[in-house]
Amino acid sequence: MAKATQRTVSETGVTTARPPFVPEKLANIAGRIFNPHRYTPMHKRHLELGAHMIPAGAWRRPAFYGSKDKRSEWIKQEAMAVRNAVGIIDVSTLGGIELRES
Repeated sequence: MAKATQRTVSETGVTTARPPFVPEKLANIAGRIFNPHRYTPMHKRHLELGAHMIPAGAWRRPAFYGSKDKRSEWIKQEAMAVRNAVGIIDVSTLGGIELRES
């Protein structure tokens, strides 16, 4: 504020510390109590295709596609398809490409 008002810190002063008027949870004072999620550009498409999402760090990634009651079967089928034919993976969470003109 001193810089914004073109005054010295002494002229501006500092804020007065005040205790909370209501009790606070220790978690509120100690740190975050939520887990934010990030979504890849393909997130909506994964959901449209029936993906069940899991956290992978801050990201939401597909664990498998299909009904939950056949989870193991779907995962096995996907692994076999990738091993014997072809697969695709969304690696947009791993970084970016920077293009520069030289």
